[in-house]
Amino acid sequence: MVSRLIDRGNEIVRCYPTVTRTDVDGNEVAVPADTPYKRRATVAEDRQADAELTGQVSNKVVRLAVRNLPHADSWSGFEFRGELWDLAQPPHWSDGVSRAIRHVELVLRSRNSIPFDSGGL
Repeated sequence: MVSRLIDRGNEIVRCYPTVTRTDVDGNEVAVPADTPYKRRATVAEDRQADAELTGQVSNKVVRLAVRNLPHADSWSGFEFRGELWDLAQPPHWSDGVSRAIRHVELVLRSRNSIPFDSGGL
């Protein structure tokens, strides 16, 4: 048995799972992988604040419910609705009362991209 709310989400999220790499100093660091995997997600808009004046940034936060996300943690990257997002808090792994409703809850915050204005240069 499956949960319609979780397994038939209406949007797709791409997760770049965390991998360990060695930096130029020889330290092992956690970074997002180069290749993502896709999962269906049920989305709930959490909050949003639109920029009203020049120089302000928009703040978009969404909550996602996904069946499973292997190797997803605070260093993972996420692509959602055509832009890059970061975890606003660590993933919440919910075991539920049965396997049918086991899922992962994510809170994603949009990376604000301010368009470059050359000012006529």
